[in-house]
Amino acid sequence: MKKTIFLSAVMMALTSFTFSQTLTWNNRDSFIPDGSLEVTFEQGQTIDLDLTYESGADRDFFYIGTFIRELDNMGNVVAGSDSPFVTLVGDTADNNDENVMVQYTIPADATLTADLAPGHSIQYVLFMSSRPDANSDVDQAFDDENTIATIVAQGTLSTNSFASTSLTDFGPNPTTGIVNFGSAIHTKTYSVYGNTGQLIREVPATGRLDISDLASGLYFVATEQGMAKVIKE
Repeated sequence: MKKTIFLSAVMMALTSFTFSQTLTWNNRDSFIPDGSLEVTFEQGQTIDLDLTYESGADRDFFYIGTFIRELDNMGNVVAGSDSPFVTLVGDTADNNDENVMVQYTIPADATLTADLAPGHSIQYVLFMSSRPDANSDVDQAFDDENTIATIVAQGTLSTNSFASTSLTDFGPNPTTGIVNFGSAIHTKTYSVYGNTGQLIREVPATGRLDISDLASGLYFVATEQGMAKVIKE
């Protein structure tokens, strides 16, 4: 219950305090696809967060929490848009200079960025709270790593977010249907994506991929070692 005290006021007051506390999202950039300025998440995606926090010598660490919400074209919170609040790190954690790895699952029913009203956006809220002392249930100081996020449908992946390594040991390319992969490409599966980023299929890796039933066009085959751009004739 104490985690929800003043939660509505938390984000409105984030800049009103000057306590010496910090929260750093160390791997934020890993969620930003090439060519984009925003973090991008899929509906239902579980993300790994690498966080470093310090509550300051004069404060007691309270919690780190997260949720997503919608902002209107003036930057105001759209009423009723907050997803359920999730505590990532609880009040039993150490106070100062701590590094933690935690997970958060984007709600499966999160509003897609593409479905928002003109000028609206999705904000990913990630913040830390501290309190005067360990006996207080009132969170009075905050530091945040809030950011605008793009939410895409589950199973959708921007082709820009594939592994940067481009594979060359495969062929023929173009192909009429069969693609053979070299023995040096070690992967458990082949994930085939269309040129819009939609996952078409994922099959066990056997060294041979059959896409003869697909329409002619450009496809991306993702492996654990990189991506193959395949032209189907």
